[in-house]
Amino acid sequence: MSEPGFKQRLANIQEKIEQKIALLVPSRVHPNHLTSFRLAVILLLPVAEFYALSAKIVFWLAILGAVSDSLDGITARQRHQITPLGTTLDPIADKLFAVVCFIILWRRDMISGNLITWMLLLESHLVVIPVLSFIYRLIGGKPSQRETTIRPNIFGKAKMVVISSGFCLMFMGRAFTWAQLIPMGRFLIYTGLVLSGMALINYLLEWITEKY
Repeated sequence: MSEPGFKQRLANIQEKIEQKIALLVPSRVHPNHLTSFRLAVILLLPVAEFYALSAKIVFWLAILGAVSDSLDGITARQRHQITPLGTTLDPIADKLFAVVCFIILWRRDMISGNLITWMLLLESHLVVIPVLSFIYRLIGGKPSQRETTIRPNIFGKAKMVVISSGFCLMFMGRAFTWAQLIPMGRFLIYTGLVLSGMALINYLLEWITEKY
C-alpha cells in the first residue's frame, strides 16, 4: 500500500472512531464546556495535593483531566464547533495539566525534578514561536500569510495522550499499591517527552517555512 493510501486509511479509521466517541457527549454539552471542566480539574489537583488528600482522589482527578482532554477536541471537530476561545484554551490547559501532574509526581518522589525542567524546555514552542514571529514582523519581513495560532501537530497530539496515560498509570500504581504500574507510567512519560521534542522540531521547521 502506498504511503498516501496508508495515511488515508488511518485517517478514515480515526474519523470513524471519533464519530462514535463524539456521540457519547450530550448534544447540550459544548466542547468549550469540556475544556472549562478540565481547567477546573487542573485547579483541583494542586488543592488535593496541598491538603494531602488520598492518592485515589488524585488518580480520579487525573483520569477526569485526561478524558476531558480527549473529548473536547474530538467533539469540536466532529460537531464543527471549533471556536477561537477553544483553540486558545486547549493548548494552555494541556500545558497546565502536564505541569501540575509533573509537580505532584515530583512531590511524591515518583519522578526526578529534571523531568519538569525538560518538559518546560520542550514545551517552549508556546512562547518561542510567537516571539520569533513577532521579531520577524518587527524587522519588516512579514510574509503575506502566517498563522497566528499554533495548532497541534501529530507529535503534539500523540505526546499528550502518552503523557496523560503515563500520569494515570503512575497515580493508579500509587493509589492502589500496584507498584508495577509506576515504571510503566514513567516509561510513557519519557516517551511523551521524546514526542514533545519531535513536536518542537516540527514547529520550528514550520516557522522556517513561514507557516507561523
